[in-house]
Amino acid sequence: MATKLSEGPLDKVTESIETMISELKVEQKEEVKHRDFCVAEFNENKHQTVVNEDELSDLGAEIDMLTSNIDTLTKDLKAANAEIDDTKLQMKRAGEDREAENAEFQQTVADQRAAQQILTMALNRMKEVYGFVQLKATVHRVKQEPGAAAPPMPEGFEEQSQNSGGGGALGMIQTIIDDSKKMEMDALAAEQDAQTSYTGFTKNGNASIKALLKEVTDKTEKKARAEADLVRAKGGHSQTLKDLESLHEYKGTLHKSCDFVMEHFTDRQEKRGDEIKALQQATMILENVSV
Repeated sequence: MATKLSEGPLDKVTESIETMISELKVEQKEEVKHRDFCVAEFNENKHQTVVNEDELSDLGAEIDMLTSNIDTLTKDLKAANAEIDDTKLQMKRAGEDREAENAEFQQTVADQRAAQQILTMALNRMKEVYGFVQLKATVHRVKQEPGAAAPPMPEGFEEQSQNSGGGGALGMIQTIIDDSKKMEMDALAAEQDAQTSYTGFTKNGNASIKALLKEVTDKTEKKARAEADLVRAKGGHSQTLKDLESLHEYKGTLHKSCDFVMEHFTDRQEKRGDEIKALQQATMILENVSV
C-alpha cells in the first residue's frame, strides 16, 4: 500500500483493494461450491456403493440359487430319462416274453387239438369195432336152440370177442381226451390272463413314459430359463463389481480433490474473511485520508 501511495492517487489504491476484495469473495464462493460439490459427491458415492453392494449380494445369492436349481434339474432330467429308458426296456422284454408265451400257447393248443382229433378218431373207430363185436355175439346167442351145445366160434371171432371188454380202453381214451380239452381250456385261460396282464403293464408303462416325457419337457424348459437367468445374473454380478471398482476409484479421486478443502474449509473461510475485513478497513482508512 505504501508503494501504491507513492505511485499514484489514492483512488487507484482503493480500486486495487476493492478488486482484491472481490477476488477474495469469489474465492470464498468457489470454495463453498467446491466443498458442497465434494460433500454431495461423497454422499452420492457412498449411496451408490451401498446400492451396488446390496445388488452384488443379491446377485450372488441368485447365482447360488440358480446354480443349485440347475444342478437339481440336471439330476432330475438324468433320472427321468434313465427311468424312461428302463421302462422302455422292461416293456420290450415284456413284449418278447409275451410273444414267447403266446407262441408256446399256440403250440400247446395246436398239440392238444391235434391229440384230441387223433384220439377222437381212434375212439370212434374203437366204438365201431366194439359195437360190431357185441352185435355178432348177440346174433349168435339168438340163433342157438335151447339146450343145444354151442357151435364153435367163427374163425377170427374168438380173438375179437376177447377184446369185447374194451370198454375200459374206451373210457381211458375218453379220459385222455377230456384231460386234453381241460389242458386246452386252462391254456386259453392262462393266455387270456397273461394277455390282460401284459395289456395292463403296457398301458401303465406308456402312461408312465408319457408323464415322464412331460416332466422332461417341463424341466428342460425350466433349466433353459434358469441357465439364461444365470448368464444374466453373472453378467450383472460382473458389471456390478466393475461399478464398485469405478466408485472406489472415483472416491480416491474425490479424496485427492476434496480432502484439503474439506479439512481446512472453516479455517480458510475464516482467514479469508479476516483478510476481506482488513482490506475493507484499509479502504475506509484511505477514504478518510483522502478527505
